[in-house]
Amino acid sequence: MSNRGRPRTVATRSLTFTYPGSRPHWTYESWPLPVAPGQVLVQICACTVTHTVDLSILNTQLLWAKPGEKGFGRDFVGKVVQVGDHHVADWAAGDEVMGIFYHPFGAGTLASHVLLDPSTDVMIARPAGLASLDAASFPSSLTLALQCLGHARLTADSAVCVFGGMTPVGSLVAQLAKHLFHVRAVIATGDDEAATTATAADEIVNYDAEQQQNDEHNVVQELVRAAGDRKFDLVIDTIGVIDQFMPHITDLTPAKTGFVVTTIDRDNSHSASSSSSSSWSKSLIGAIRGPRYAFETLKPNLGMLKLGTDLIVQGKISTKIDHLIGWDDYHQAFEILEKNCNRGQSVVIKVDEF
Repeated sequence: MSNRGRPRTVATRSLTFTYPGSRPHWTYESWPLPVAPGQVLVQICACTVTHTVDLSILNTQLLWAKPGEKGFGRDFVGKVVQVGDHHVADWAAGDEVMGIFYHPFGAGTLASHVLLDPSTDVMIARPAGLASLDAASFPSSLTLALQCLGHARLTADSAVCVFGGMTPVGSLVAQLAKHLFHVRAVIATGDDEAATTATAADEIVNYDAEQQQNDEHNVVQELVRAAGDRKFDLVIDTIGVIDQFMPHITDLTPAKTGFVVTTIDRDNSHSASSSSSSSWSKSLIGAIRGPRYAFETLKPNLGMLKLGTDLIVQGKISTKIDHLIGWDDYHQAFEILEKNCNRGQSVVIKVDEF
């Protein structure tokens, strides 16, 4: 078949940066067509930006080791534009898709287009009953929540503590613990009395991570009281405060059987790309003396994304979008993330056609 009349390039636009702390800027390129065998070209409709990944990577010194443009955004929803000449199973032009494009020191999804490899990148068909903007809001948060919950053998008699129950990850941890693992109790921290209406936690214990006058011992006592005067099988920290509670950790979870998981390593400048020596030392000490400790970073997983998406479509768990912003106003998204770094916000960026 003749290629006459077919476009030979696609014009792209992406938000990028070059070195730690550099100013984000638009990068314009023309990509050659057709795409390479095994690749799928997706036109982005919307993506999500987060503090723990995007702003962390922007500021990590490890970037000096990898020159060139780096992008923002890992979650995406969009439409397949073209599939490589060699057959890529299950995908065709026009398919509505969603997923996780996780290349921390590479391209991002805050872009008009991305080139994916379905054999390594996580992509699924967007269910007809799931709105496109909603589909962009949760893939990474949901996957990370499932990873955290996987550290303990949860039963109907288990109790889970969530520091940061109103963050995107914390809210999903609470919902999954209750509706997928059917645990006895989920107790979360928050600084808003209305928080109980927006999370599956059985009770919210007031705790503001930004206040210096917090008494961690009293917070621990309140958490244990809320759990029925029983310690927690699993403690999950989604706001980076676990170091403040480590002196009281055995009051919160048993040394022999408890597990502590954090998604933010304060000693590594919030970096989601690698764990610091401090995390390794805590893991080692936990393995010897207990409770066990883990710094959990995102590991995109196709099965987890399918499972979580099915639960959302079925109405068993839900997600929320705190802010919806146009891609030309990306600076507003970064300001929101910086302002709410200890609370967590779901910030979805709508990508216009380019």
